Amino acid sequence: MALIKINTRSIPDDAVTPDKVSENHGRKNIIINGGFEISQRGTYTSAASYNDGTYHIDRWETLRDGVTATFQHLVPVAGESSYGVKLTATSATNGTIRLRQRLEVPNIYIWGARTFTLSARVKSNSSNARLLMYGGSGGGYVTMTSDSNDSHTGGGAIETLTATFTTTGSVSSEFAAFVGIDNVRSVGDPAISSGDYFEVYDFQMEEGTQASDFENRSHGEELSLCQRYYQKTATASGVVSTSAIVYLAVQLMTEMRAVPSWSLSGPMMINDVGVNATQSSANITAYNSTTNGTFANLDNFSGLTPFRGCLTRQAGGSYLVADAEL
Repeated sequence: MALIKINTRSIPDDAVTPDKVSENHGRKNIIINGGFEISQRGTYTSAASYNDGTYHIDRWETLRDGVTATFQHLVPVAGESSYGVKLTATSATNGTIRLRQRLEVPNIYIWGARTFTLSARVKSNSSNARLLMYGGSGGGYVTMTSDSNDSHTGGGAIETLTATFTTTGSVSSEFAAFVGIDNVRSVGDPAISSGDYFEVYDFQMEEGTQASDFENRSHGEELSLCQRYYQKTATASGVVSTSAIVYLAVQLMTEMRAVPSWSLSGPMMINDVGVNATQSSANITAYNSTTNGTFANLDNFSGLTPFRGCLTRQAGGSYLVADAEL
């Protein structure tokens, strides 16, 4: 059997590794969008309140428990090269504010009996800002091999945090990396004051016991990895069915990890030979969906000519959205 070389270690070419599971094609960083560059859902450069369990930056779920908080995408300015994320508590009580990335677990044994290291550059005014891992021991938060450097001092400077852990023979159905203000291994909720915050840059998870320099992938490669979970498109071709309904064939740009759910982010415009029409509200019905696309109808138009070919276009920044997030 032929051997291929990935990350300086030889493995059989038919082996299933965490790299292949995450579709990173041999890249060392198992985390997707660890540089926080890709933001398909919108622009969040101003701090805004967020709800628990929502996505803003691709692949990263924003969490909060007990407290209110704001989310901000940190975009590089002159003299800087890194994107980042900042979460800030806006109330005071016992609670948590965190970011989470869930990893795919198609087979619980693929991730079993392996050693990994998390690393990230973190800035915070809280000594409870730390890295966490969930699910590596068959369920629950993982005990790190050494947790002496997995939390911030709270001094307000950028610090590089690292945490190494080894999984048992299998992992739980949820396998997720966290960064945020929380107690070690999420044992209870720490006291949080209004204004407590953390910033995070260059989040990496790699196999082995040592943290290495952050792996910068190209924008196109990182976007393609993100689109496996979430993507949007402004255009699709189809045929007008009635004066109010059109049928579309939507081709996805990247095959998704699972059949996605479909929605519209706002009203769509239809262009046919003689009429341009815009929906008054967004409605989409998808059918025969696959991981590569869908057939769908859009309604709530008026004045279209039946049986004409048509093309959708965005109206005021709206998109057809395919979502296959974990």
